[in-house]
Amino acid sequence: MGSIFHYVKTLPSLRLASIRGAFGLGSFSVFWTILTFRLEQPPFMQGSEVAGLLSLFGIAGALCTSFIGYIPASVSKNTIITIASLLMIISWVIFGIAGATYIGLIIGIILLDMGLQSVHVCNQSIVFSSHPEASNRLNTIYMVSYFIGGSLGTLIGGKVWGIYGWIGVVIAGILFVLGGLISHLIFSGKKKYQAKAS
Repeated sequence: MGSIFHYVKTLPSLRLASIRGAFGLGSFSVFWTILTFRLEQPPFMQGSEVAGLLSLFGIAGALCTSFIGYIPASVSKNTIITIASLLMIISWVIFGIAGATYIGLIIGIILLDMGLQSVHVCNQSIVFSSHPEASNRLNTIYMVSYFIGGSLGTLIGGKVWGIYGWIGVVIAGILFVLGGLISHLIFSGKKKYQAKAS
């Protein structure tokens, strides 16, 4: 346990990856927490079984991660993370504009999942490359942060849905992504955060 706190304190790239991951899963959780409630309303008038069917489109995100390894080494992981975060923002814009249609939900789900999975894979690559001999401990730090972000997304998604409805959910989802993206843009260019990150 002592070494875990040591790594948190001494590895800025680990802290940044954990922040990005937390914000990313937070945004993802906002959407999936509320989707069933959204589908129960007009114009859908559907239940959780349709939400389950829509989740199958998230497979595209999982498939996307298998192609990251084929991206040329000249493209840094930081660049991939930036692009992936922008994809997540675009997905939320689509949810806001076309969230009352199945095609809007499907396209948004694909982009949201692609973005999150790409950020997640790059984060883990950066984290594990810093100290391969401590990969389990580093993964513990990263995944705890990751799921704390997801839990906050679930909590906040439920709160804003109850008060502001779908538009509140869309804004919350975008703000989560922006939190991760802004942190990434501010700190990823700083030398101490670049431990094998490119």
